[in-house]
Amino acid sequence: PPFDVRELEARLAAAARRWEDDLRDALIAAQGEGRGNELYRTFGSGFPAGYRDGVAARAAVPDVALMAGLSADTPLALSLYRPLEAAPDVLRFKLFHRGSPVPLSDSLPMLERMGLKVLDERPYRITPQGTEAVWMHDFGMQSAVADAEVEIDALHAVFEDAFARVFRG
Repeated sequence: PPFDVRELEARLAAAARRWEDDLRDALIAAQGEGRGNELYRTFGSGFPAGYRDGVAARAAVPDVALMAGLSADTPLALSLYRPLEAAPDVLRFKLFHRGSPVPLSDSLPMLERMGLKVLDERPYRITPQGTEAVWMHDFGMQSAVADAEVEIDALHAVFEDAFARVFRG
């Protein structure tokens, strides 16, 4: 059968690439060569298989940026977002915590009091080079108000700030 040699070569090259290779390229594209390579050396091999299977490498770049900002003084980072093509009342919330996982009993009551139903949680232990592990809890949520359209752009900063303040006591 007829075939396109260039297309076949491109498909073989793509199949031979690892997720980590794509992450390096995405970090360099987003952060520049110096910072991108630095972040790759720190985080490139630290993602568990479940994360790599479920998250495209280019979508991991914002997660890497949030984790890079964590320290002993700032052990918590948050990200409220709506996945592409999700219904207007569906949200996801990533909670990054340096050192140890956050027990569900510490986070679920807060999220429910903030007007959300927690539908699922995907926990990941990320192991950066040269520093403590980072736990990422990725919560799937829905507005507790039926058919409510959540305006994510107006809400995310206020929501993240309120959650962080309550979390810190």
